[in-house]
Amino acid sequence: GEPLAKALLDRARAAFDVGETASAAAAAEAALLVAQRLGLGAIEVSARIRLAIVADQRGAFGAGLAQLEQAEALTRRDGDRQRLASVLNNQAILNRRLGEYDRALELYRQSLEISAALGHQAGTATPLNNMGVLLYNRGDFRGALEHYARALALLPPGDDLVADTLLNIGLVHHSQGDLELAESYIRRSLAVSHELGVVNDLADSYLRLGEVLLAQGRREEALQELARAEQEATRLDDPLTLAELELLRGDVALQAGRTAEALELGVLALQRVRAVGAVENVGQALSRLARARLAAGQPEEARAAAAEAAGLLSELHNLEPVSYTHLRAHETVLDLVCRLLL
Repeated sequence: GEPLAKALLDRARAAFDVGETASAAAAAEAALLVAQRLGLGAIEVSARIRLAIVADQRGAFGAGLAQLEQAEALTRRDGDRQRLASVLNNQAILNRRLGEYDRALELYRQSLEISAALGHQAGTATPLNNMGVLLYNRGDFRGALEHYARALALLPPGDDLVADTLLNIGLVHHSQGDLELAESYIRRSLAVSHELGVVNDLADSYLRLGEVLLAQGRREEALQELARAEQEATRLDDPLTLAELELLRGDVALQAGRTAEALELGVLALQRVRAVGAVENVGQALSRLARARLAAGQPEEARAAAAEAAGLLSELHNLEPVSYTHLRAHETVLDLVCRLLL
């Protein structure tokens, strides 16, 4: 009965934390069946939230939103405000993936208001951290850091969100050009993840560390981190991190004059992010592909890719983090595509 459903939920979370997404999905689905059969509304909501988190990891954003829509209806029916806050936060994450930034921001705010009213510190920290990501993607680095600092202040040291927030702070410092501070925060994030045994975000952390090391000219160290990132992303079947690895390798190839390789990697990355419908990543991939096509002497194809990227990025108001791979220091994707269109 209910103890079995709770045990299955615990198994799903534990499996997800160590990167076993298939096992996590199976356990969550089993918990969902038990909860539905016994009319355990709270457990059904938690199972649907877990299935949505797994769907996000796999790039199945629509499937995740479908789970959360049913979870939201249950929490509103039962007046379960704490779980409603969690549902809204996860809906916001998936809406952000799909480029619905205004909708995502509103959902984060609703989640934050509910958790704050309930005095739930961890529940308050989660949307604060995620709102920081949204601000960061829009180029508001100061606002992002303020949200991350507020989130950290609410979290106990053993909370796995600490690692995610430390990583996000590192990304801001990378974008601001402070590579040593960025490296310090990313390594702290990795240390927390390893200490807690939570590995589902390691692929992204290794990728970001590799980017920082490349920016510092520490190529051999960087390649080791990127190899770790690819291993983890492949094991997790994480399409977005794999696409970012392809784009990063394309940037390196382009800088080395290997234009054909850069084009191939750009096309692969674009196909990958289009397949999962990650709108916020498609614009980034298109802009990088436009750069490669321009270098390859394909001005018309470059303009077409840049025009599509500009349309997406203008709609999303999304700015790409500054990275060593950019052709011009502090040039955003939107700057780049506008220049290519001139």
